[in-house]
Amino acid sequence: MKKYIISLVLLVLVASLAGCGANEQTTVVPSTEEKEISAVYPRTVQHENGEITLETYPKTLVSINEQILDILVMLGHPPIGSEGLDEITHSEILAPYLEGLDIINMGNKMNLESLLDMDADLLIFTSDKVRELDSLKDLAPYAVVKGGSDYRTRIRQIAELLGEEAKAEEIIADYDLRIEETKRALTPEFDETVLVLRANGKDFTALSIEDFSLLYDELGFKPVEGLENGGQLTIEGISAANPDHIIIAESVRESDPNDPNGLINIWTNNSVWNSLNVVKNDHVHMVDKLFIENVFSSQFEILELTKKIASQSE
Repeated sequence: MKKYIISLVLLVLVASLAGCGANEQTTVVPSTEEKEISAVYPRTVQHENGEITLETYPKTLVSINEQILDILVMLGHPPIGSEGLDEITHSEILAPYLEGLDIINMGNKMNLESLLDMDADLLIFTSDKVRELDSLKDLAPYAVVKGGSDYRTRIRQIAELLGEEAKAEEIIADYDLRIEETKRALTPEFDETVLVLRANGKDFTALSIEDFSLLYDELGFKPVEGLENGGQLTIEGISAANPDHIIIAESVRESDPNDPNGLINIWTNNSVWNSLNVVKNDHVHMVDKLFIENVFSSQFEILELTKKIASQSE
């Protein structure tokens, strides 16, 4: 009898609990990661164009500059859409970061109607690409992060928007470690000059050392005297500069995806080009077109190329 009563009580309890479940929603316990992210909001973040208050974590991001896609992916927050995907489709530098992601290609200029359909929580601009800021800033919350080659600041600024400060410091620490490892490959007496060029077809653009602080300031390569600030160059100008090494990539806008390095290869039969000491010494380094753009992941390519150049100089 006692067993029967106990069984009956248990049945009533089960039925009672089932009835409650039918009328009440089940409470979903967020994962540890979700708890950590939600705990940092609301937050007010200072950015390059003012400040923004984010009430909740911005789940839907849109990048107004394709050059920050790798950082967003490294931080674990790929955007739902981005400008400029056409220009980077064939880049080997960004390919590993974009693999398997379904990012909407917004073209070279943001379509306002498409942007509204996305219902973005946050638009992210860079300070060197804000031409569309006035036309887009009222459509969604926005922040402007640092452009140029100050990658550590850019990573930290993006991370602050996303509540990923700790992950940002891990990325930067790994980057700094790789720089120190690469420096050890360079001998103290290493003092060779490097000229970074963009091949435009009919001529070249020497790029400013300001855009390659890793190469010149941190790794210690010497710029060609008189070309520190960059500028247009003819083939004769390159001959007069007489660099020890040339790093060269095609212009993103002028290049033909069906003819890789075509803007560089057109010079291979040019007598002046072939008379250059840097060509004779096999010190012309053709690189991915994003190598010469302000893309953080291109810095790892610079480190690998530095090791190659160091081995050539032994």
